[in-house]
Amino acid sequence: MMDDDRILKIARFYYLEDMPQKEISRKLNISIATVSRSLALAKQRGWVEIQVKDPSREFRELEISLEKTYDLKECIVVPSFVKRENTLKALAASMDGLLPRVLKPGGILGVSWGETLKGLGETLGGHPNLKTDVVPIIGAMGKIETGVYPNAIAQVYASKLGGRAYLVNTPALVDTAAARWTVIRDSHFTPIQELWSRIDAALLSVSSVDEEASVYRTGIFNRKELASLREIGVVCATNFNFLDAAGNPVPNPISDRLINLGYQELREIKNVIIAAFGRVKVPSILSALKGKTAEILITDEETARLCLT
Repeated sequence: MMDDDRILKIARFYYLEDMPQKEISRKLNISIATVSRSLALAKQRGWVEIQVKDPSREFRELEISLEKTYDLKECIVVPSFVKRENTLKALAASMDGLLPRVLKPGGILGVSWGETLKGLGETLGGHPNLKTDVVPIIGAMGKIETGVYPNAIAQVYASKLGGRAYLVNTPALVDTAAARWTVIRDSHFTPIQELWSRIDAALLSVSSVDEEASVYRTGIFNRKELASLREIGVVCATNFNFLDAAGNPVPNPISDRLINLGYQELREIKNVIIAAFGRVKVPSILSALKGKTAEILITDEETARLCLT
């Protein structure tokens, strides 16, 4: 049986001098099994204490608080930066670790639209081995040259994930509810619906319904249309699903004309990710979380704290 002095010597060699167990066994003429048992005894007797120092422990606490408060599967919080592009880089880096965990090779990622998702896609690292195909989960909208066109965003993500980009050329917003019904029953739209039914994960952002929103700045909705949405209680638009402060879908004339993956369909996807940040987006983020639109949230520190106040 090893005496206490020998056990302590082994512990010092291993923990303080970073000496491999094999080298310790050779130096002291004992077996590797004896070295291993001695190290275990040193911990059991309290002679060795191991600590993991996490430099972002404060973020871990924020993440856990958000996960518990909103019943999230996962929350990832990154540092806040003065420059928007630096925050986007931090969010993209966190997505580099997340996507390989929620996507399977040969699977399908559904992506919405907007400036945040555009920026994340452009900054995202490459994952060619995933070979994940990408499909927009909303019809065509916006101007191609802005880069927030849904098909353009899908192509960016597909290039990073080693897969194909499926294009949805049907307009996101048609003239009437009757026209929408005609489109979704048309045989040319059936392949898109089939792809939507096989999505493994979906990536969304959120938007307010005011003049700060991309839908206003890109000319998709005018001031009067946004005001009409606010008047009936809409605080959040996510993939053009309009939600109130409690996260409930709000019936409205615009939704009756939309070609998109709807609120209920989103809730059936296994991993729905919301990537959003910024003080102005806090009410929209809270609405989406309360409505259980997503199971995973990626945001920055400032936004995370505001979501808990």
